[in-house]
Amino acid sequence: MKKLTLILCSLSPFSVWAATLYVALNSPNPTPPYTTWATAAANIQYAVNAAETGDEIVVSNGVYAGGVSVNKPLTLLGVNGPQFTIINGGGANQCVYLGSGASLSGFTLTNGVAYQGGGVYCAPSAVVSNCTIIGNSASYGGGVGGGTPYTDSHGGIFYNCTITGNSAYVGGGADRATFYNCTFTGNSASYGGGFGTARCTTARSPATRQIHSAEVPILARSTTASFISIPLRTQRITVAIAL
Repeated sequence: MKKLTLILCSLSPFSVWAATLYVALNSPNPTPPYTTWATAAANIQYAVNAAETGDEIVVSNGVYAGGVSVNKPLTLLGVNGPQFTIINGGGANQCVYLGSGASLSGFTLTNGVAYQGGGVYCAPSAVVSNCTIIGNSASYGGGVGGGTPYTDSHGGIFYNCTITGNSAYVGGGADRATFYNCTFTGNSASYGGGFGTARCTTARSPATRQIHSAEVPILARSTTASFISIPLRTQRITVAIAL
């Protein structure tokens, strides 16, 4: 009698079913599910709504409207980088909200306004890389906000980003996030965090000059100070201020 041996493979549903969706600002024939450049969505949110868990959304050059909400674990990629792919909040909306497990790479986020994270608000485990976050405002975290509401948890993880020219009541550059190899310049806050960050974790070189203090209301503004973090070790910083 011959024996039949069955080999069962357990495959991640992400690897089997993940698709690539496309967004082009001037797409002539936007047709769901937007899986070719010829049928690309003209609006980022439309592609997000059509995407499934684990999908990748590739966005071509252009200036896109803010108010983008990514509430599922997928990847949003600016194909030619932040110099060419911009999400503009229009002075009225948050540029991007990232839910847990979502990732964003290769965008400029600008002119966003929100209570927390004018440029981007990240739920825990969201990831942002190679982005420029500039000229946004919020009550908490002018450029970046995050965490779980009503808790002290941190939000997203940021790699190789530039956070500049943002403003807030607390945390001009960022509030409640983790940063690796990121640059903060010219951010301002009314109380604490004028240098760049409040209630954030950074990885930095011991040689990097940074002035920080306890979490107390200190009136400070920074328009020219620079902070560069380098992924050598982590340090918890409550409030970072340039005097």
